[in-house]
Amino acid sequence: MPALGTRLARHRHLAKALCWFVILFECLCPLLLVAGTTGSVVLIVLGLAFHLGIATLMGLNVFLWSFGAAYPAVYLVGVWVDGLWG
Repeated sequence: MPALGTRLARHRHLAKALCWFVILFECLCPLLLVAGTTGSVVLIVLGLAFHLGIATLMGLNVFLWSFGAAYPAVYLVGVWVDGLWG
């Protein structure tokens, strides 16, 4: 288990809060459909930080790159939404 994972194992309340953050983050992702380009950029930045944290915590080598590959599509959805509303 990487060092960060070991620390979280000792701090159960922090680990539980991070688990709820993950659930909240995943549930808020459909808001992209109304957020537009600015919202998609914010979601991409948060998502990259989120997946970087998971990759670091779990010691996964290609995790960030495989999930990061979907972010251009997220940006295009934001541009598309701006075209619909704008």
